[in-house]
Amino acid sequence: MAWPEDMPLKGLRRLVVERLKKNGEPLRWSITDIEPGLNSGALPQLQIEAVMIVSES
Repeated sequence: MAWPEDMPLKGLRRLVVERLKKNGEPLRWSITDIEPGLNSGALPQLQIEAVMIVSES
């Protein structure tokens, strides 16, 4: 997941939860790695691990 330049650290939780909710309800999640952008202008990449609640409708 890309970490936008204009996203402060305090706003990161909301961004992660919003993206996770596209796949279900996040029960627990954590940032397990941050990779810096390799090219100039490239955004840092976050690795997220999550336990999701997915209901079958």
